[in-house]
Amino acid sequence: MVGIYNIPAGYPFLESLAKQILKEHGSDPFQFSKIEIFLPTRRACGQLQQAFLKANKNKSLLLPQISPLGDIEENDFTPTVSPLKRLGLLTNLIENFAEKTHLSLSPLLSLKLAKSLLRLMDQATIENVSWEGLTHLVPSEFAEHWQLTLDFLDIISSHWPKILLEKGLVEPYQHHKERIDNLLHKWETNPPLHPVIAAGSTGTMPATTKLLEAITQLPKGKVILPGLDRTLNEKECHDCSPCHPQFALITLLEKLQLSPSQIPLWDESHEEMPRAFLFSKAMKPSLYQKINDDKSILTKALENLYYIPCDTPQEEALVIAMLLRQQLETPELHAALVTSDLKLVERVRHELKRWNIEIDSSAGETMEMTREGIFLSLCATFISDPSQQIPLLSLIKHPLFHLKRPSKSLCLEIYEFEKNILRGNGSKSPTWLKELFSHLPNPKDQSFQSVIKCHAEFAEMISTDDQGTCHLWKDTKSEPIKNFFDSLIEVSHTFPAIALENYPQFLKELFQGHVVRNASQKHPRLSILGPLEARLFSTDVVILAGLNEGTWPPTVRMEPWLNRSMSKELGFPSPERRIGQSGHDFGQAFAKQKVYMTRSIKVDGTPTLACRWLERLEFFLKPLNLTLPSDEKLCEWAKQLDSPSQTRTSSRPEPRPPLSSRPRKLSVTQIETWIRDPYAFYAKHILSLNPLNPLEIRVQASDRGTLAHQILDKFFKLCKDPFQKDALDTLIFIGTTLFEPYLHEESVRLYWWPRFKRIAEWFIAHERANRLPGTQTHTEVKGKMNIHTPQGIFTCSAKADRIDILPNGQLRILDYKTGMPPSDQDVNLGFSPQLPLEGAIALENGFQEIHSNSLDSLQFWWLKGDAQGGVVKTISGNPTEISQKAKEGLKNLILMYDNVHTSYPALPNPNKELKYNDYAHLARLEEWGKC
Repeated sequence: MVGIYNIPAGYPFLESLAKQILKEHGSDPFQFSKIEIFLPTRRACGQLQQAFLKANKNKSLLLPQISPLGDIEENDFTPTVSPLKRLGLLTNLIENFAEKTHLSLSPLLSLKLAKSLLRLMDQATIENVSWEGLTHLVPSEFAEHWQLTLDFLDIISSHWPKILLEKGLVEPYQHHKERIDNLLHKWETNPPLHPVIAAGSTGTMPATTKLLEAITQLPKGKVILPGLDRTLNEKECHDCSPCHPQFALITLLEKLQLSPSQIPLWDESHEEMPRAFLFSKAMKPSLYQKINDDKSILTKALENLYYIPCDTPQEEALVIAMLLRQQLETPELHAALVTSDLKLVERVRHELKRWNIEIDSSAGETMEMTREGIFLSLCATFISDPSQQIPLLSLIKHPLFHLKRPSKSLCLEIYEFEKNILRGNGSKSPTWLKELFSHLPNPKDQSFQSVIKCHAEFAEMISTDDQGTCHLWKDTKSEPIKNFFDSLIEVSHTFPAIALENYPQFLKELFQGHVVRNASQKHPRLSILGPLEARLFSTDVVILAGLNEGTWPPTVRMEPWLNRSMSKELGFPSPERRIGQSGHDFGQAFAKQKVYMTRSIKVDGTPTLACRWLERLEFFLKPLNLTLPSDEKLCEWAKQLDSPSQTRTSSRPEPRPPLSSRPRKLSVTQIETWIRDPYAFYAKHILSLNPLNPLEIRVQASDRGTLAHQILDKFFKLCKDPFQKDALDTLIFIGTTLFEPYLHEESVRLYWWPRFKRIAEWFIAHERANRLPGTQTHTEVKGKMNIHTPQGIFTCSAKADRIDILPNGQLRILDYKTGMPPSDQDVNLGFSPQLPLEGAIALENGFQEIHSNSLDSLQFWWLKGDAQGGVVKTISGNPTEISQKAKEGLKNLILMYDNVHTSYPALPNPNKELKYNDYAHLARLEEWGKC
């Protein structure tokens, strides 16, 4: 049939299109300029202009009228409702509906529902689906559940059209359909005599299909299809499912009552590319023909094709970056990365910076991840809750934060503020911080309009430098974000009211889905393209990346309003149609001259599935004893790229400070650190290095132990006798009082507190079952002993959790543990000397108010909090001998470190390391420990 042509997969689409148009119509430059050309995207229009210049050998040329299919000529139509305005109006409509029906909906949830409904509305408009059949979709047994959904859908089927009519607006896709209908009406009454060409579209939208069909009926109308498989016979076309790469094109041809074999080539010199032949064979609905005779063609198709599975996304990004960099070694060669995985794109762009290569993505950058978007989000979080320290520090460290002060002095002041106030114990706030808080906005009301205006004014104020320049909108890249924010302010009155504390999440949801695109690529020979654009663009080397299920093809998203059967009955197309479109884009790129295919075997530690087209290709080639060629050296290069040519591992640190710097007074807990990790001891007690406080202190396991000690100490001060009737109630009351400041933490409220109650029950029961009459209990008892050495007196101090004076005058020294107590072996070998050293202090009458020096036992009380409650663990052996042995061991340790040549090594015994070590990074354990 005259009017429909095909450019086979593998040929540069736009260049082939431009070359043939010039060949047919280029003789008359004035008639040439009258040609109308429609392409799928605006960017493709710009590329076609370049293709015309290239085909005309860069000579001047009056170009045809080139337009994207979505921007058919404008006339006096009803104005469209802007995206943000329709979102605000619909969100407000949902809020009003929820209020009338007494549904509990937050503004954020209303916004999310509005977005979901808008997607459904747009799809219905695109596919010409009527809402009239909604009420008859669901059987009566589901009436109650369906009624709620139906009430929501009534918002868009009944109320929403009335609002648009009142405001004199029309939906964007409806506007597009009206313009196409108007154009077709013009053509019916006055057909254009100049050539009209539509190229690159697969006609998936009914309105576009209607336009393509009309163009074929024009005197000089032509439709050029991208990558039609003309070898498909009638049965194969019939068997194609929506997931098949050719499904969209076959559906279009069926509407035009044509078969693939009837479509001529746009350029008769074109032949089917071997790789396009391979993809066609592998993707056929069923393998009817014998393929052994085609093995030579298939072998040729595998030339210049490489499949590179990588271990991780990071390795994949580095391999891609290396490939792109490698292509620059060949003059005039163009390469493109094709993927829809935006995270992978960001990784690749980052890796390319090591060679000073800047490259933009045609997909753009999500608004919330731009510099300005992050700054605006931080401002929103800060004004909603100024008490949060992490958002505050993130805001004041952001490069756009200036607060009308000189940058150098402000950076120093921020550093001092973080160190001394946020992470230290200082209390005097700097002047600039007071100024920042003094400018905190105070919206007049909770209307969205009031809140967002205050937000914008605050962000502009704190991003203004000492010269009066506002840096928030200074960069040209920020113009799309400024336009978005200005538009949002303009239509802010259409959104529902929102409390200030809910504003940050609401703004984040508004940002989602909006993309910032640069006007042009930064690099002349490298590009990053989405699958749709790659279908039309010309490039010498293609890297198909992220070839995992969920990316190629993207996951089919099902909206919450209609299930599959409902959608089908209403007239919506199958959701799997997107899979077929993605497959067609894959096939177009796969047929290029030189192709690399990459994927990550694992993402975030989770195994992935190769995309279905890779699986189908491998399955198809296997019976022929063929495989997709690989290039394993690239992964090996990637692993070696950051590996040093020579590895020189640092030795274990062994500082030897002067004797005058070595401490002469330590507690029994500090002595354990001294024994297990002398370097950590050196860093803390000799260098006086202490870890900075975290910004927002959260409850940790050590706090649980501290609470338990405090509660049991206060219990014995209030209740000397555990046999009292209200002893358990007293213990629980003390626990309630001390736990209260921490109960806002879920881990404390749901885990620690229930365990403490079990500990309390066990504790009282154990005391009553084992406590001897006349026993005296002392808690938090301080004591010390002096050890005489040639270098002078060394003082060992302690604060015993509890010392019981038994009726016979002997002492039972107890240590409460909320974690697992040390083993008898660690105690006897001296790695856990705390309890024996407390016994040694007791033997010397070193504890205050304790006048006995006879030991009965040394015990750990393990406060587990499980069903058992707790466990009493008594150190085996004679407590006096164990304590004397510990004292002797301490004396030998002191004498050893009183030698100036004795070093403080890091982790001398790796099997006896500290449970918690704040100084491991300073000791570089991960470095020398790999020797």
